[in-house]
Amino acid sequence: AHLSLIFVSFVCLFHSGVPRQHRGEIWRFLSEQYLLQQTVPSRPPSNPTPYKELLKQLTSQQHAILIDLGRTFPTHPYFQAQLGAGQLSLFNILKAYSLLDPEVGYCQGLSFIAGVLLLHMGEEDAFNMLKFLMFDVGLRKQYRPDMIILQVRCISLAFPESTPACLLVLYQIICVQICFICLWICKS
Repeated sequence: AHLSLIFVSFVCLFHSGVPRQHRGEIWRFLSEQYLLQQTVPSRPPSNPTPYKELLKQLTSQQHAILIDLGRTFPTHPYFQAQLGAGQLSLFNILKAYSLLDPEVGYCQGLSFIAGVLLLHMGEEDAFNMLKFLMFDVGLRKQYRPDMIILQVRCISLAFPESTPACLLVLYQIICVQICFICLWICKS
């Protein structure tokens, strides 16, 4: 009976999710555990410059980042104030990432990932988590200029029951249309 009560309590906690105030800690813990489980190390950024040093540098993508600050969660109180604390932290993270990873640089969708991270952890921790997601989990493949992985994933989502060989044929047939769709999504 006691074990059943513990199980029911656990299920209730599981369904209610990680409390907001602990999400950043849990995400950090899970990312550390993920890295410990990897037998093959991920490809680290070619630029090992620390975050605080990256903040002192200028990026050619500052203008694009500044334009998108107001478009990222515009109704959320933390990001509402123009160049307020939330937007400044978001700018810092995106600027530092664009310097850290020049191949990807800045891409509009990155601001939403960084924004969610900022809602649950401090600025430098959010930057480190973004770096983890991009390099260790592999999200950066979706943000590379050719967007090839994003295109393949769009096709996979559109045709979930297809075999890899079928997906390759579909990709070859509708590649141009997917390119336009992806560019349209990224521009909206």
